Amino acid sequence: RADTIVWLDLPQRVWLPRLVLRTLRRIALREELWNGNRESLGGILCGPDPLVAYALHVAPRRRQRYPRELARYRVARLRSQREVDAFLRSV
Repeated sequence: RADTIVWLDLPQRVWLPRLVLRTLRRIALREELWNGNRESLGGILCGPDPLVAYALHVAPRRRQRYPRELARYRVARLRSQREVDAFLRSV
């Protein structure tokens, strides 16, 4: 059983480029996500559920909602790469 929830609450300037680069890599390599599904350039920029727009839309709501929803658990809220590195060294 897990005893700690790890919340990677990194700044948008960190997670957004990582999201885009990871997605572009999967597109270039034609990596399968599940059941034969693959990402497309159109899928991350436009279409019914564009990935980048969705990520930008939900991020602020998560930052408001998560502290309330996770309050009853032991949470490691990591807000920088330095905090992530320190946490990983400690476990």
